[in-house]
Amino acid sequence: MHAPHTPRLARGVSFPGARPRLRPARADAENAGAGAGRHDFEGAMRIDRVIPMQPVAALAVAIDFYERLGFQVEQRNDDWGWAMLACGDCRIMLDQSINTGAPAYRAAVLYLYPDDIVACHRAARERGLPVPDLHTTFYGMTEFRIDDPDGNRLWIGQDTGAAR
Repeated sequence: MHAPHTPRLARGVSFPGARPRLRPARADAENAGAGAGRHDFEGAMRIDRVIPMQPVAALAVAIDFYERLGFQVEQRNDDWGWAMLACGDCRIMLDQSINTGAPAYRAAVLYLYPDDIVACHRAARERGLPVPDLHTTFYGMTEFRIDDPDGNRLWIGQDTGAAR
């Protein structure tokens, strides 16, 4: 449990490197009851959710495993070797393409969903991160991909409705 004076984020996280200014969190329905003593970072880039993307060797085998744990398939595309599964409010993506051609084996990918991909991309570049250009994927996300200092892969994107 955090001490009452410890700053924590209310819904989402700020983009790394943001210079936060603390202000009391909003007392909206999502924070009701749990919002006492919470703080939000004024002016920080918000990321409202993160969905782990696990590399898998065989999509069908992995889906079977996760279904046995209580997950259900929400979306699936065998042509891509990809699926999104859900269990309650939790989501997980399974993807056969993560380790294809990667310079090193990846244990997982985090997919971050900022509220404004263009602003997020610009801020990352302004903060000196070596980010590639934005691109629009065949599945309709405008995104960029970057490794953290330990080689963990981050895919950062927003659904812009611009599928190719």
